[in-house]
Amino acid sequence: MFFDHLGVVWQYEPEGFDLGSGHWYLPDFWLPDLRIWLEVKGHGASDGIGLWERFAQAADPPSDADVAGGVAPALSVLPAAWRGRALLAYGDIPRPGDARPGGVWPAASEAMLASTGDPFFQWCICLSCGRVGAEFDGRWERICCGHSLEGGPESSADHPRLLAAYRAAREKSFEHEHRER
Repeated sequence: MFFDHLGVVWQYEPEGFDLGSGHWYLPDFWLPDLRIWLEVKGHGASDGIGLWERFAQAADPPSDADVAGGVAPALSVLPAAWRGRALLAYGDIPRPGDARPGGVWPAASEAMLASTGDPFFQWCICLSCGRVGAEFDGRWERICCGHSLEGGPESSADHPRLLAAYRAAREKSFEHEHRER
């Protein structure tokens, strides 16, 4: 519901990957236009995190320069067509009223996404063209569309389109919970 509301193309569990040593991984979502893999975990769910970290390295392996600088090489690498940033969404669907002015969500908020080694990614929207992305602290100027806005806000994580998408996803989740009871 969240991605549909934002017009983001998504695929649910499109492919499983052999990470070597008998370990397979089936990530939750592939966002092909954004080249993002998204794994969704609820509050307190820590099962499979180590395997997710291996997958994240395979999806976005360190460069030769990084490896030469001391970064450990990936144990396996995904085929080029499937490479992209791997993010982990943890917790519940964010509550739109929790966003702080200026677009930054509180630390440890439900709006957080994690990449390997960095837990502070957030969904954001380019203020010039409207492209959706997931960037550190929701910094929209890092979205790969080439736009910037002198004197504008650093973060767009509280953009009205995102808040509406969170609301829609929370409502759908609430409906689903009540139907199962």
